[in-house]
Amino acid sequence: MKKALSIIFLFAIVFSACERDNYAALIEKERQNIQQYIKKNYPTVYRYDKFQNVFFFNKDSVKKDEVCYHVTPEGEIYSLGEDSIYFRIIEVGVTTQPVKLFDRVQVRYKEATLDGMRIEDYWSTLDLLHPVEVIFGDIPITGSEQTRANCAGWQSAIAMMQYSETVAEIIVPSKLSLYRNYESVTPCIYRFSFRVVPR
Repeated sequence: MKKALSIIFLFAIVFSACERDNYAALIEKERQNIQQYIKKNYPTVYRYDKFQNVFFFNKDSVKKDEVCYHVTPEGEIYSLGEDSIYFRIIEVGVTTQPVKLFDRVQVRYKEATLDGMRIEDYWSTLDLLHPVEVIFGDIPITGSEQTRANCAGWQSAIAMMQYSETVAEIIVPSKLSLYRNYESVTPCIYRFSFRVVPR
């Protein structure tokens, strides 16, 4: 009996180690796919320096808090870090309606994989009768705590967009994405917008 239990225990350890190795390989492949997509579509990538609160591209720099005031030119994108989101502002929102911590916001989005294979469209109420609502600042924990309708990537995007009705394009790696993408290690690109729900 002890021998059988020992064999089962050993098998479980080996299986667990293989699973971790496979997951690490999938994450590395995801990183490479995101980098290839960025290189192909965005010649200019501004990278965030958290110590200076500034985005840098070579010698050019943009203050973090100024990004939301301007449409990001075609071919440019902002990066919050290698394992974080990439984003660009497509339309500047209502600058008199800033989002505040714990505001209820309704989100609209079109989601696609980087290769365009899977698309989910909740851009209008024709697609979804009730808009998806999240609390700004309620950041779900990675993994089992993530939900079908909220993720850390969206929360980061809302923080960068700052104003109700802003429209952005965001690239979200699986670790910061919706649960289904986290499970399948699938990075996604979104056309994303939010509206602050009046208190």
